[in-house]
Amino acid sequence: MKRINKIIIQSGMAIIGLGLVGGSINSFIPYTKYKEGIVINEQRTESKLIKSSGALFGNESVKLVDGSYILTVSTDEGNYVFEVQDNSKKSINSLEASIENGSRVKFATIYRKPGDIKRKLFGKDRIGQVPSHLVEVVY
Repeated sequence: MKRINKIIIQSGMAIIGLGLVGGSINSFIPYTKYKEGIVINEQRTESKLIKSSGALFGNESVKLVDGSYILTVSTDEGNYVFEVQDNSKKSINSLEASIENGSRVKFATIYRKPGDIKRKLFGKDRIGQVPSHLVEVVY
């Protein structure tokens, strides 16, 4: 009887171990879910200097704040509004030169790079941030 219990316990642990290994193998497989739609608005803000507090010895200082590139895209599910985050694989400037109102684009809504966890790029309100290499112009 002890031998049977030992075999059952070992088998159960082996199955649990395989499940854990299988789950962790999935995290090494890249995954991206895309939506496609029509750009109905694009907005660009330029970089600017702003006053900064907390400078050493009470001196005034300024800091450079990066500009942003925001797209509103109409899809079958409704409008998505997102800031395009600059990425070394594709610059925001090249995207901006390629996109205008009425352009068809494809953009990621869920993204996982190898070895990472899945990241939802949008909230329930369909507002979010998308890295520039995950935005494509569809011709």
